Amino acid sequence: MFSDNLKNAVKDAISTEKTCEKKWKKVGDIAKQDFASALAFDEVKQAFLDEVIYPAMGDETVKVMKMVVPRKGTKDWNAASQTQQDAWAAFGKAKVTERGKGHSYFSRIRDVYAWPEPKVEGDDKPKARDLKTRFNEDLAALIKAGQNAEHPPFDVGMVIGHLESALKYVNK
Repeated sequence: MFSDNLKNAVKDAISTEKTCEKKWKKVGDIAKQDFASALAFDEVKQAFLDEVIYPAMGDETVKVMKMVVPRKGTKDWNAASQTQQDAWAAFGKAKVTERGKGHSYFSRIRDVYAWPEPKVEGDDKPKARDLKTRFNEDLAALIKAGQNAEHPPFDVGMVIGHLESALKYVNK
């Protein structure tokens, strides 16, 4: 019913996944040896990203992360041609993508393999939050994300203003 080609491809994929898991566990063990705690590891996060993770992701990632892109609306941006602006916008999007991947790798090392949260028996269910708490946490997270965005594709100031207004209504 299933071709040998498909069976072998699945077998190879599963084998590769097991090998990958062992390699990540090794990374976590080494990180635990090199750093006293997750907090100590967090203190060197940016340097670790710049010196270890981004280079491991490849030369293109390093190039994208080192690229300095002027902000939209600045003198340099406005003086540039449309072609240059489009190129900068593409680099900006690529930078956001690569930064996200890098942070995911860092978090994987810290939270999954080096210092995982101890699992409490019977704690499999997520804690229920009331609606007010949920809105407060989610709106605050969105506001923070907007404030930290380097090249938002929309008027982030206006959106943050509306989110803050919504937060006021939730807490009346």
